[in-house]
Amino acid sequence: MPQTYSNILLHVVFSTKQRIPFAEHSQRQRLYQYMAAIIKDRFGFPLIINGCDEHVHVLLNLRPTIAISDAMRVVKACSSKWFHETFRRVPFGWQDGFSVFSVSESNRQQVADYIRDQEEHHKKMDFQRELVLLLKRNAVQLGERDFPGDEGGTQEGAAPAGA
Repeated sequence: MPQTYSNILLHVVFSTKQRIPFAEHSQRQRLYQYMAAIIKDRFGFPLIINGCDEHVHVLLNLRPTIAISDAMRVVKACSSKWFHETFRRVPFGWQDGFSVFSVSESNRQQVADYIRDQEEHHKKMDFQRELVLLLKRNAVQLGERDFPGDEGGTQEGAAPAGA
């Protein structure tokens, strides 16, 4: 069989450095559009990108030839540079790492809805609590010193599940 068939759905979450709020809603929307263009051009297909003041969620279908760590490094570096050039905001930056969860096709819409409704979710819980719940739901072990979003500390992991 000469072709490769795949459906690699991933839910990626990462925050701004030190979880510092970074933009107004309209600026974030433009940033998400820019990030989507990078993903579509180089790495696969972005299904939805959304977040709040200090973090972002990405649901994407990754090409089978791409490593997620390479994709996120490029997306974060290019989007950070674009944000600085476009809005001239000096203190913006992304955390060093990310969290990533595999998503089954049967949970695709549920995860997309969850990402779409981020602002509503964060009326009830902060990012730290949300991420801990996502990590637990996806059986990702947190180390003693690891907490996502802390300066220098990152959390990467892949585990099966939904949101």
